[in-house]
Amino acid sequence: MRINFHTYKTYLECPKKYKYVEDHVPPPQPDNMYFALYGKTIEKFFQGYCNDWGPAGIEFDKELVINYLTPIYKKILHYNEVDWGAPFVKLSSQDIFDSVVIDILECLNVFTVFKKTRSETSFKVTLKNGDYINGRVDFLYTTDNGEVELLDGKGTDTLNKNIEPEQLFMYALMYYFTRKKLPNRIGFLYYKLRHIQYLDFDLKTIDTFRKKLLLVLQAIRSDTKFIGTPSTKACKYCQYKTICSEYSQRKIDRQKKSKIQFETNGDPIELGL
Repeated sequence: MRINFHTYKTYLECPKKYKYVEDHVPPPQPDNMYFALYGKTIEKFFQGYCNDWGPAGIEFDKELVINYLTPIYKKILHYNEVDWGAPFVKLSSQDIFDSVVIDILECLNVFTVFKKTRSETSFKVTLKNGDYINGRVDFLYTTDNGEVELLDGKGTDTLNKNIEPEQLFMYALMYYFTRKKLPNRIGFLYYKLRHIQYLDFDLKTIDTFRKKLLLVLQAIRSDTKFIGTPSTKACKYCQYKTICSEYSQRKIDRQKKSKIQFETNGDPIELGL
């Protein structure tokens, strides 16, 4: 059995959704990938920059960034379905592209980490029972004095929004088992805010997460029903909610009855001003 942070988090939020994903059940409604366009595009740029151009000393200006990103962005738009008429859509396709270009240039100007960083570094840890844990960290930065930072890139413009500290704990755990030591720092790199937010952690923190992760692996192996556990967070963007009986029942249970009681004698009620 394979597990990464996404499957771990999915099972914790809703075992039934985990089962749908792992069984490759086609979702009845596709994801609206609007919110993913920014992250996928900027991630692709820094993957190339960190692994090739930065170490080679190649400097990027606006024209070079646009020329490099244009075919990549077209491919991302082709393979990711977006409902541009959704009520939460505020930016056009071009707006998103332009914001990515601006943030890339600003990040290259503010941060020095990218020239000494490997992007999309993969880890794989095999357990004694044959299960394995895998994942890829956005940035593995080695400082001049040999210290190591594991950084996860974030496209949000609000500090602490849509972050999962346990994601970094998993990367730190895998780094520990593959390198026999902990990284010196772990944190979130906010592209839009030009800010790195480091998390406090130690070996005890990572070991506590390890035990929780093993419990989840055990729960997955012993689970035979994979019952849905609907919640606002788990269901908000779930592709399977229209075929989920637990979600349907939750909607019924949450319907509020009117608290206003009318007493009539059976005659029609007239409303007038």
